[in-house]
Amino acid sequence: MQGVYAVERLVNGEAILRQNNVAFKIRKRREPGPNKPEKFIVMFDPAYRYISSLYPVESDTVYALDCDNVPYTLYLGADTAEIKLTMPKMSEL
Repeated sequence: MQGVYAVERLVNGEAILRQNNVAFKIRKRREPGPNKPEKFIVMFDPAYRYISSLYPVESDTVYALDCDNVPYTLYLGADTAEIKLTMPKMSEL
């Protein structure tokens, strides 16, 4: 899951992230709610799989997510995106 991905922006505000043989899509929910943020991420290549809701962290370009109970941070740029393993803060240890 960690890595740098090429970003393809879609007209509806969604985006596709690609790296080698893996592709993710950032989608928008039709009806976001208090426990479901507006955006979420799915894998669609090589196979479809829901990954996580995307929780805005600092701005509309940095999101927290988790995959299999492992926390990650998504940094979404104009042309590239990076997904990094989230390190716990010292106060959380």
